[in-house]
Amino acid sequence: MALRTLMVFNINVHARRIRMIVTGLCIGSLLVACGGTRYQYLESDDGHVFAKIPTDWTIEAEGAVDFAYVDPTNSSFAFVAGDSTRPWRAQFVAGEADDVPFGYVEGQHVDARFRDGFLLSTFLKGRRPSDAKELERRLIAVGEHIGYRTSYTVTDDSDVEQFVDEVYLTDDRRSGVYVMSISCSVECHERHEAEFNKILTTFWVEP
Repeated sequence: MALRTLMVFNINVHARRIRMIVTGLCIGSLLVACGGTRYQYLESDDGHVFAKIPTDWTIEAEGAVDFAYVDPTNSSFAFVAGDSTRPWRAQFVAGEADDVPFGYVEGQHVDARFRDGFLLSTFLKGRRPSDAKELERRLIAVGEHIGYRTSYTVTDDSDVEQFVDEVYLTDDRRSGVYVMSISCSVECHERHEAEFNKILTTFWVEP
């Protein structure tokens, strides 16, 4: 039976206080040096997922969300011992101008009844627009998690070519999927490529 996204939590993403990691405090082996106050650090509600973005970027919404991969005939989750992922998402933007980076970071629970057949590559393909071009994908390992770093271009509704750069991770039990995605126009990406890479390579999920 195929997996599908089903609404299971509160209808709206709710904003909440962003947790700031004090200068000099690093999360495990996440950072060699915390880099002063240039970045703000996001933490999921379950304390499982961490991401960093520049301090001058704006968090548009952050908190528990209403989707996860569950049995399509039953909206309840199937958990097993050791599960910790709860659906969570934070959306951010780099300012109010028309052409600036924007994106999101999220964690999704994978229903225990469907993990044997779950493939991260299939999940990734299902999220990518059908008209995506110049696809690049490579296997990565982040701590105890494995996944993909992927990028592609896609033309938006205003006929502007957008560059999308993403990281997809899962654990060895396939109990959760963790995503960080950043986008902006191809020209914008050329200006911010180093920033994209710095942010995506410090995305972290606790075992």
